[in-house]
Amino acid sequence: MVLLVLTTITMGIVAGLFFGFSISVMIGLRGTDDRTFIDVMARINSAILNGWFMFCYVGSVLFGIAAIALHWGERSVLLPLVLAFGAYFISFMLTGRFNVPLNDMLDKTVKRGNITDPAGVRTRYEGPWTRWNHIRSVFNIAAVAFMCWSLLAAGSA
Repeated sequence: MVLLVLTTITMGIVAGLFFGFSISVMIGLRGTDDRTFIDVMARINSAILNGWFMFCYVGSVLFGIAAIALHWGERSVLLPLVLAFGAYFISFMLTGRFNVPLNDMLDKTVKRGNITDPAGVRTRYEGPWTRWNHIRSVFNIAAVAFMCWSLLAAGSA
């Protein structure tokens, strides 16, 4: 049960973080000028790479794998657990395929300095990053819902 709780909590934190970007951070940044947007997102992308984020982000995967192994014979718990892990893993892969490369592009642009076309940089970053963030948020929220199902199933088993 402890692994199910840890997986649920860490997945929930990540889902909340991504959802928070969708419903507040990106909306709040819409009204800023291009240079401010670029600067703020570059700072956020740098600041987020810390131990707490990595514990939750990677921990969700590790706790999920361990929980699946531990509950392998419990069909009522295993089904929602595998669905949760699948949804989270899709989000994990989308992040690596889309959001991280966009963050890297922004970081390289900022590190080079002297951005001559801030509107172009923002256009190449903001729309695609936000769209993929919405999508990964949906998968993360689904993962948390499946984890809740697995907790309920474990409690009644």
